[in-house]
Amino acid sequence: MSISELQQAQQVSRFFDETARAWEVREIRQPILERNHACILPAPFAEGWLLFTSEGEHRRLAPLPPGWQLADEELMRRWCRDAAESASAKP
Repeated sequence: MSISELQQAQQVSRFFDETARAWEVREIRQPILERNHACILPAPFAEGWLLFTSEGEHRRLAPLPPGWQLADEELMRRWCRDAAESASAKP
């Protein structure tokens, strides 16, 4: 199975923030990460993180909250606010 196929198989949750902006959130973890990247990730990201995406903006929250798939919209909003903007998302 390719990395692309693994990413497509992941659960994606959707929610709206306080401004009615739509966000998607998914879990990023091994084996999707290439083995050599796991060695250079900061400690909080080593076991995975949540990736929030909306209109070209990407935010990451680490460490991965256990049971995140069961979180309600309010908790998703809070995690999204707390998540760090991903440097790779900047032009």
